[in-house]
Amino acid sequence: NRYKQLADLIRYYKPKTILETGTWNGGRAIEMALAGFKNHDAIHYIGFDLFEDATVHTDHEEFNVKPHNTMEAVEKRFTEFADHMKEKENKTFTYELTKGNVRETLDKFVKTEVFNEVDFALMGSGNSVETTKIEYEAFKNIPIVIVDHFFTKESDEECI
Repeated sequence: NRYKQLADLIRYYKPKTILETGTWNGGRAIEMALAGFKNHDAIHYIGFDLFEDATVHTDHEEFNVKPHNTMEAVEKRFTEFADHMKEKENKTFTYELTKGNVRETLDKFVKTEVFNEVDFALMGSGNSVETTKIEYEAFKNIPIVIVDHFFTKESDEECI
């Protein structure tokens, strides 16, 4: 399963700062952090998603079929996870979330100091060619970049 492979990659490469586009409900972020905690006592997660700003139009454009989550719900989940890890394992999970379309939000983030600390990225937000090109271009200097998925439409409109 691809998510077991993702955890294996994190344990192997030992990143401390993980960036993910397409945070969705935060579950994958928690799985990646748990894998990261095998090698570190602190993991910082940076996530991008449309969250509640997603629309029928963006779902269609990005080939999304998943339900939408609110940023507030994901923040609550991450805060509870961070508290649990601190209390039970003495591990530190920190996070920052950005709401919006990565076509607009990534450019500003790439210019920040925190971006230079990212040592692992998971591309998993929009599935359109345009969005994946923007993400790939933004991440080209990150040491480890995993591309989760993307789709295109062939001339017969079949999704591949």
